[in-house]
Amino acid sequence: MSSRRYFSDARPLGPQPVCGANVAWVGPHAFLERIPSSAWLEVFSSNAADSLLTTRTLSGLESDLSAGEEVDAVLSPLFWRGGDGIEVARLLERIQFSNPYRIVTPPLPRPEIVLREIKVTCPSIDLDLIELTALAW
Repeated sequence: MSSRRYFSDARPLGPQPVCGANVAWVGPHAFLERIPSSAWLEVFSSNAADSLLTTRTLSGLESDLSAGEEVDAVLSPLFWRGGDGIEVARLLERIQFSNPYRIVTPPLPRPEIVLREIKVTCPSIDLDLIELTALAW
C-alpha cells in the first residue's frame, strides 16, 4: 500500500481516514485555514461532522495526554515556526500513543525518505504523510 495520499484528484492512496471524535491539531491555527475543505473530507472518515478538531501546542498535547485525555488522532504540519513533525512523533513515541498520527505537507519529491527517517526514531507510532497540492499552501 502506498504511504502517500493525494487530494488533487480526490482519490486517497494511503492509510484509512482519521476516525474519532477528538482530533488534535499541533501547529499554527493559520495552517488550518489554508487547507481546503475537500481535503479534510479525505482526511476524516464519513463521520467528519462528528469530529472535533482542536488546536494544541506541543506542550499542551503532552500535558493533555499525560493527564489521560482521550485523543483519537493527531495531525500536524511537517514544519512550522517553533516545531516540526519529528518533535511530535518523538513525543507520541515516548508516551506510547497508539492512535494515528498524520503529518500534513505539501507534495514532496521523495516522501518515503521523510517517513523512513521519522520511523527510524519512532518505530511504534502509526504514522503517515498527507500530501496536499501546492494550491493549498
